[in-house]
Amino acid sequence: MKDVPRTIHRGITVDAQKLGVHRIHLWLVLTGRRQSRCLLRRYRELKQQPEPVQAARFGRPKGGRA
Repeated sequence: MKDVPRTIHRGITVDAQKLGVHRIHLWLVLTGRRQSRCLLRRYRELKQQPEPVQAARFGRPKGGRA
């Protein structure tokens, strides 16, 4: 069997939620199995926005008392 290059879309579940579509629908559009110019445009606009930086977690470690 041939090695087929796979494209991995990290964060596709969260992106689909933000766009208001199902993950599988977004995946089908991104892989070219389904056409949706509008969704593809919105996805590209979403990915161009800077990602919010998550604050580091400080405090007590889980399961312990300080």
